[in-house]
Amino acid sequence: MVRPICVDCQFEMKPHKNRVYAVRFTDGDRSKTIDVIYKGDVYICPKCEHKIITSILGETLGYEMFQNDMKKQQEWLDERIKQKDILVFDW
Repeated sequence: MVRPICVDCQFEMKPHKNRVYAVRFTDGDRSKTIDVIYKGDVYICPKCEHKIITSILGETLGYEMFQNDMKKQQEWLDERIKQKDILVFDW
């Protein structure tokens, strides 16, 4: 994989954290079920410390992994938050 380049600094970004999850909820409402989970890595610019997530193509997990089981979904989220390997996006 080609490493990302920081547009502002023109430096090659370095791997910062592997295996993070970016989560999107149905209608952007965190009380609803998870719509999609993107799996990727965090890269950081060594100069300005700007961070980005690069998604691994094809590495998405859908809501079907929870089969509309809110308890199972919450347990999964709690564990990821505890391990600090999750980012939640409302887009």
